[in-house]
Amino acid sequence: MKATQRSWLAGMAIAAAMALSAAAGGTRSAVLAQGARAGAGAGTLVTAPEVHMKFDYDVAVPMSDGIVLRANVFRPDDTTTHPVIITMSPYGKDYDFKDSSAPQWRFLIGKYPTTICAHSSCTHWVWETPDPEVWVPDGYAIVRVDARGSGRSPGVGDHLSTRQATDYAEAIEWAGVQPWSTGKVGTLGISYYSWMSWLAATQNPPHLAGTIIWEGASDWYREIAYHGGIMFDRPFGVSGYPNQHGLPQGQHPSASTKALTGPDRATGPEVLSENELMLNRVDFNAAMKAHPLNDSFYRARTPNLANIKVPILMAGNWGGHGLHGRGEPEAYNRVSTAAKDKWLEMHTGEHWEEFYIEPGVKLQKAFFGHYLKGLDNGWDKQAHVQVAIRTPDSMQKRMEREYPLVRTAFTNMYLDATVGKGHQRIAAANSETGGQVSYEPMRGDGAQFVTEPMPQDLEILGPVSTRLWISSLTRDADLFVTLHAYDPSGKEVTFQGANDPRGPVSHGWLRASHRRIDPKLSLPGRPWHTHDVVQKLNPGQIYPVDVEIWPTSMVFPKGYRLGLTVDGKDYVGAGGSPIWHTDPDDRPASEFGGTVTLYTGGDHQAYVTLPIIPAK
Repeated sequence: MKATQRSWLAGMAIAAAMALSAAAGGTRSAVLAQGARAGAGAGTLVTAPEVHMKFDYDVAVPMSDGIVLRANVFRPDDTTTHPVIITMSPYGKDYDFKDSSAPQWRFLIGKYPTTICAHSSCTHWVWETPDPEVWVPDGYAIVRVDARGSGRSPGVGDHLSTRQATDYAEAIEWAGVQPWSTGKVGTLGISYYSWMSWLAATQNPPHLAGTIIWEGASDWYREIAYHGGIMFDRPFGVSGYPNQHGLPQGQHPSASTKALTGPDRATGPEVLSENELMLNRVDFNAAMKAHPLNDSFYRARTPNLANIKVPILMAGNWGGHGLHGRGEPEAYNRVSTAAKDKWLEMHTGEHWEEFYIEPGVKLQKAFFGHYLKGLDNGWDKQAHVQVAIRTPDSMQKRMEREYPLVRTAFTNMYLDATVGKGHQRIAAANSETGGQVSYEPMRGDGAQFVTEPMPQDLEILGPVSTRLWISSLTRDADLFVTLHAYDPSGKEVTFQGANDPRGPVSHGWLRASHRRIDPKLSLPGRPWHTHDVVQKLNPGQIYPVDVEIWPTSMVFPKGYRLGLTVDGKDYVGAGGSPIWHTDPDDRPASEFGGTVTLYTGGDHQAYVTLPIIPAK
């Protein structure tokens, strides 16, 4: 029998007392003691056999401007105080993980059938947030808040806005003064929840004692809206809000919510007209089109990392190309948190995988145990940089002191197009002879450069970039750069990434008209494009451009090859990444469809800068 079935049946075997508040639409509570069954027609609440907790539904969280947000609270059923872990997003405090994110749920339960629900009924999961059955038995209170304009919280929804960040900081302060709180509050959640945590942390709310950033983003323009100046297709999927407050029919309500609310909607209590719904949301995807440059719209949504002083653990994913791979390593040296109180951890695998399995939970609990509980658990003696080292068929964790590693040898490997079409190479030295290769950016294949077989193992770890010399027959060019690994037979080595089941080593992007860089903010392997001005190309004229390739880790064994592809469209390869750049308004053929030529050798020194880690 699977662990999920054992937990469910064991929980169902023991009934628990339930007390519902008399106020309709107000806070309602249930005591979940090793399984709890609601009254007739109200559904069923279940926990694992060893779990005993109290569930408060739709708790009022007042904001400074008079709006009242709504939260769900899971906490120990006792009279003592506990540290708090809080989350806020527009995704929904009442959404059932199994239903709302069914493919992700099937991935987890399929890969970890006996462990993922070994100590939990897995019935109180909400997408990308901590499982209360895993945390409450350890003495934590779990608070989930519906962001303004979503779920049960009224108001205007505006993704990652200043108002939303202020709401989160105020909710943190609210949680810090509740009678069941010790006053120590932490934030923990994946993706959007982490972006919110960064923004709230910039305000340094006094009760925020520690924050864990898990595969978030630290730069709204560069990491979410426009990759290298190329618009990312609809990052929130739809223009509206599928969980918007006031929708007539909410989606995927959790078992907890259904048991306590019966017919109540996760998007209620009031129903808004279509016109009211439209007025109560900011269409982020339309706003992206209206703001093609990195202006105040994005700066308001990008955390000022220098303002962050709270203890912080940043966990990123080497396979998070285009969404979840740049934020944590980029932010590590830019937050103002004291060196002794900040950590960087880089892992691999699916976007939500490491967050829920034992190694990830153990890491989270060690950090919060130290900063929220004050435990002398050895966390302060852990290596401040913990990085996954990828090989073609394995992954090992290595402890380091800094990022990028001090011993990194940033090395230029030169592109050479003199050896014939289809056989461009990457060499240790710049060719004295000039070469060129052309491709059609919106059809056919791009240009690929490949090294000779590695004479010995080669490790790279950190940021990568490439200097290209290009011309275009039209007034602009979008450059899609992909870093590859090939085994001795020529087969590409791919990895399970955060978004792509078979991803390459890394990706980079640049719109040629956004080629301007700020040399003061640029670092080895990581050029800093300003994205504040458009510099169109003169057709046929040759220009140097520097392309940022997102940070990565890879060991190329002896006999393997490193490859670099430059193309005018998204790399498909063997994977199925949802990161696309296909909007015809952003990429009209008249501007981006002209033949692109790459120039190498001689005066056109084209190269890829690799963060090579010398063998010890």
